[in-house]
Amino acid sequence: IFIYQGIISDGRGIYNMVEAFKTLSDKANLVILGFGPLEQYVINESSKNKNIFHHPPVSSDVLLNYTSSADFGILLIESSSLSYELSMPNKLFEYVSALLPVIISPVKAQKNFVRENKIGISCNSLKKEDICNTVNKILDSDYDKFKFNLINCKKKYNWSNQEKKLINSYR
Repeated sequence: IFIYQGIISDGRGIYNMVEAFKTLSDKANLVILGFGPLEQYVINESSKNKNIFHHPPVSSDVLLNYTSSADFGILLIESSSLSYELSMPNKLFEYVSALLPVIISPVKAQKNFVRENKIGISCNSLKKEDICNTVNKILDSDYDKFKFNLINCKKKYNWSNQEKKLINSYR
């Protein structure tokens, strides 16, 4: 089970993600949790495809429970500006907190973070074929190794540790 959580809108790779998972119906399920301008598109596609599901948004106090019930997180931000190229979205850290190996888009900051921490795989592009290849690759990978690396990443990137760095930078 792969989960995307967040706003369902342009710039998030939603169309290509859905198209890719249509061809992966015998291997993988996709849950898109959230709301937004493309929500009806996702609802329509989920009614036609047995492995694509829409879940309405949930409150932040239970979001991690929903997220951690999946096997993988997927985050396909389109690199439409330098801001997106350098972005480190909260949902990436929510996936880490839920100990989910991730598939991410090839944006610089996220790709480097995932590679350095060995917690998932970056797509070569956001084309349907590349998303399919990346899903197949992560399914064939050592899941336990990703989990081990996620535990270490979660220990490193938590508020207790990051707070000290933030306070030091203000000093």
